[in-house]
Amino acid sequence: MTFQPIPAASIAGMVFTLVVTTLLPILLCVVACRKLKRKPAAIFLGCVSFVLFALILEQSLHSIVLSNFTIQQNIWLYCVYGSAAAALFEETGRYVLMKYRKNPLDEKDAVLFGLGHGGIEAILVVGVTYLNNLTYAIMIQSGQMDAALAGLDAAAAADAVASVSPLWTLPSYQFFIAGVERVLTLGLQVALSMLVFQAVQRKRIVYYLAAMAVHFSVNFITLAAAQFIAPIYVEGILVLLVAAAGYAAWQVTRKNRVLEK
Repeated sequence: MTFQPIPAASIAGMVFTLVVTTLLPILLCVVACRKLKRKPAAIFLGCVSFVLFALILEQSLHSIVLSNFTIQQNIWLYCVYGSAAAALFEETGRYVLMKYRKNPLDEKDAVLFGLGHGGIEAILVVGVTYLNNLTYAIMIQSGQMDAALAGLDAAAAADAVASVSPLWTLPSYQFFIAGVERVLTLGLQVALSMLVFQAVQRKRIVYYLAAMAVHFSVNFITLAAAQFIAPIYVEGILVLLVAAAGYAAWQVTRKNRVLEK
């Protein structure tokens, strides 16, 4: 088994996804701070929320549950568990950090919170991965990876090739889809932050529960759909779900603005 040439379209997709998952979130945060005339404190709070509750606490639960139970052998159980865990930890993180912040947030801060949460998620979950993918792709194309195999035994060399084989075996469009998905997810994180903000501001736990329900539904539907249909169709479903979540968050926000008057 040897390294295969990587299509130029696949490399273009890696570059695209790397840009939209690293530079785009940063640019959006800078522009939003200027347009909304806010300091980036709420953005950093959103970053803390994702890192603490999703990357540390949620992943700690996964390390226990997924290593001791056979959840992964049942796709439906796995979809339910993964979606419920993500909804519980991420929305609780938002609620706790918004509620117990020394200086209360307002609507504009809630938008920045969502951008921070979704932005750091895009960078750490996808951006870092695609930086590695692009690095490997360049090394393969330049022949550096072939030279590296020379010092390995047959089994280790085969494992090394297999680990990066998706770079040339996956359809090129899938490398673009990863970036599109992160943009959509960023929008979803803003919508969810707006819902949780309403729970904190209005002291109505129903909005927090609604955020968890929306988060669970989006994750479950897309995870389940991915088992039966092509990725590009899953992204189409995600577009509709994010649009619906954004519309719901906007309607709740607008309704509560009217009640204030």
